[in-house]
Amino acid sequence: MNICIVGLGYIGLALADYLSSQGHSITGTTRNASRLETLSNTCNHIVLLEKPSDLEKAFQNQEIVIITVAPDRYQLKDYEETYLETAKTIVGSLPSSVKQIIYTSSTSVYGNCNGDWVEETRPLAPTSPQADILCQTEQVYQQSKTPACILRLGEIYGPAREFLDKLRTMSQPRPGDGSNFMNIIHRDDIIKAIDFAIENNLDGVFNLCEERHPTRKAFYDQLCHDANLPPITWDPSIKSVHGGSKRINSRKIRDAGLAVE
Repeated sequence: MNICIVGLGYIGLALADYLSSQGHSITGTTRNASRLETLSNTCNHIVLLEKPSDLEKAFQNQEIVIITVAPDRYQLKDYEETYLETAKTIVGSLPSSVKQIIYTSSTSVYGNCNGDWVEETRPLAPTSPQADILCQTEQVYQQSKTPACILRLGEIYGPAREFLDKLRTMSQPRPGDGSNFMNIIHRDDIIKAIDFAIENNLDGVFNLCEERHPTRKAFYDQLCHDANLPPITWDPSIKSVHGGSKRINSRKIRDAGLAVE
């Protein structure tokens, strides 16, 4: 199949490598001219995005468009440009050859659920302007004439992003008390889910997190114990950066046939 990946970062680049190995023809996009040569080793075609209309070139003869973009900074302007404005441009540029959109969103759209189990039918309640931008972005893709599969991802980890490596360098004390539940997903499971969405032509919203949901404190304590590191300290007077507490239920995509640990 002809597949275009918009956003060749941590997820997108590994995804391009995998899909290419499965025999798909991959077109990738980048805004950085210095990456063209490197990316050409993974993708069949690379389109340099210098202006919004360049996306039309990238989408020519494509059957699937996968969006795995991420901002360089947490500033609201960066979120608007990276997610919302990109979504509007993409939806307005899709040719009739594209039969499916796959977009990697975030479970942060649910907000703080006070430790509840959360399924895809739960009303969205973003607790930050950035999360609100993610909600608006989902709506743009959902309103597209092209079927859209939206994967709401938990906290991503994997090669070069292992939790133990973060623990070794993170400042202490950590904000909050560590009582919030974790919702995590490995990079390779995200790639597996996207491949599954392609093979099964998935349409709609799907949560994507592992089945384990330890509290952050219990998770960090176990890692520190196993690595013979001193335990993490916490400061409840500082607001946690992890957006409340919830346990994401990913039964919907598992019931569809995806195996995720």
